[in-house]
Amino acid sequence: MNKFIFVFIFLSTCYTQAQVNYAAILGSDYTWAEKFCRSNYLTFHKCSNLFHNEIDMTMSMVFPELVRYSSVKDLLETSVLDAFYVQKGSIFVDFSIGPLQMKTSFAEVVENYIHNRQALAYLDPYFAYSEGDEFKIRRARLNRLKNIKWQIAYASAFFCCVKDYWGESIPENKEERLRFFASAYNHKFLCEFAEIIAFQSLKIYPDGFAGGKNQYAYSDVAFSFFLNSLPSIREH
Repeated sequence: MNKFIFVFIFLSTCYTQAQVNYAAILGSDYTWAEKFCRSNYLTFHKCSNLFHNEIDMTMSMVFPELVRYSSVKDLLETSVLDAFYVQKGSIFVDFSIGPLQMKTSFAEVVENYIHNRQALAYLDPYFAYSEGDEFKIRRARLNRLKNIKWQIAYASAFFCCVKDYWGESIPENKEERLRFFASAYNHKFLCEFAEIIAFQSLKIYPDGFAGGKNQYAYSDVAFSFFLNSLPSIREH
């Protein structure tokens, strides 16, 4: 009996979350993010073909970051941080860059994982650097992250990394699968499996752990986009 009650509660929660109108709640920031996806759909599609990943999943997993970026993009000034990163690296200074809010450490993790995995050797040429000097590599990495096409490429490669690392452990159900990838993107993927699963329901979006009221789960916003906005973008 308890098993049936649990299933009923779980399904009811999923249905309730699917009915939340995040487009109305997040307003113009959500609209801006939708426009970004329409404008850059071909780039997502190209990366999906090159990297052999799933465009719908990739676009949906990064969508909440696009919404968040819209609200802060005019406040961002990274020139001083750029200089510190080039000199010291991400251990000393790590910060988010661009529409997909990618940290320098995020790019480093993707590059290193690809470089050390034979299964992803086909991706290595895309992300390798011609420069041997670490300072020049950091500068080149920053320049990449300030380019929208490169950001989409990193997001697409990240999807491949998660898929390679977790393999058959990743849920097959589309909703559960998307929530897993979205939470891994918002959190990290090189951690305990249970940590990613637990992160799916944490209501710390968009303001993080220090946020107050009106916080949501990142994976809920991603799944809502997948259900309600992506179909029209795909047809555009």
